[in-house]
Amino acid sequence: MPIKPENMAKYPGGSIRSPEWRAIREKVGKRSGLRCEACRAPHMKMIARGSYGGRDAYMVLETREVFCAETGLKMATMRCTSDFNAHKVLKIVLTVARLNHDESCDDIEQMKHLCQRHHLRLDAKHHSRNAARTRRAKGGQLDMEDFLCEN
Repeated sequence: MPIKPENMAKYPGGSIRSPEWRAIREKVGKRSGLRCEACRAPHMKMIARGSYGGRDAYMVLETREVFCAETGLKMATMRCTSDFNAHKVLKIVLTVARLNHDESCDDIEQMKHLCQRHHLRLDAKHHSRNAARTRRAKGGQLDMEDFLCEN
């Protein structure tokens, strides 16, 4: 999800391109080993999402290894990629997710390196609240949630 211009200045160093933010991102990457901290999917690798043994899973196409999509535990190594019940192929791009949703936070203990799937899951309620707030603002109608909820 793109960063709104008014939120960009809140990042350490004032931008996602600042040396301060790049240093934080590098520390988070070192800690994660450039793997999603939820499912262990590897950064910048092509995977197939699907199911294996009745569970959500992903297969790293390069190695044909199959992992649980929730825990990252290895489930199998496939002889052939067509043996995996895939429904989607994508490239994993890890991003730094803030557990507290505070753009100004520079505490790496409040951050995780997550794949697209897990970052969107983490932020789902936050995105829903922001979308509702945006819709109300465009319609000119205020809601009690605007006064009761911060972010």
